[in-house]
Amino acid sequence: VNIAGVPTKLDYKLVPLNKLILDQDNPRIGLFKDANTKLDLDQNEIEYSLSSKNPKAFEKLKESIRINEGIINPIWITLMGEKYLVVEGNTRTLIYKQLNEDFPNKVEYQKIPGYVLPPKINKEKIEFIRLQAHLRGVTPWDSYERARYLYLLWDKQGYSEKRLSSMTKLNVSEIKSAIKAFQDMEDEYLP
Repeated sequence: VNIAGVPTKLDYKLVPLNKLILDQDNPRIGLFKDANTKLDLDQNEIEYSLSSKNPKAFEKLKESIRINEGIINPIWITLMGEKYLVVEGNTRTLIYKQLNEDFPNKVEYQKIPGYVLPPKINKEKIEFIRLQAHLRGVTPWDSYERARYLYLLWDKQGYSEKRLSSMTKLNVSEIKSAIKAFQDMEDEYLP
């Protein structure tokens, strides 16, 4: 498939849940991470953030996956040593883990379908996947996390507003406004 305009070979596999690591850099948990005094979140903190941010939406997705006995869209993962980091699909992965605990004999919840990115994939491709999944995705994204992610890509990764606009559903004015809002939040309110 093409990722950020570059042909990329993917593997598709069913991955055992115990081989997956939830991503502390998941853009959807940005506020939780920023409000936390620790630099690194452990898996329990990531799970808490994912499940408690919007409990109704989480439970609705969980019920949908339970009724369907699986997900429609595979998660995206990359190899990290002996395990896989979940680049996209952290909430679905957590739901699978919970459903596996609820229904330990159901084979449907013992492994999750995933696209395996090539080893040593560059950061730009990972950010592209996240942008497509979160900013162009189906589930609405909280304003803080959206602004934070756009700011980080603009400030830390060197993405221009025009480039961010072409990769998202947002126009340049909305991108600039989000970046400015995050800067104000970071400078005035978070301290």
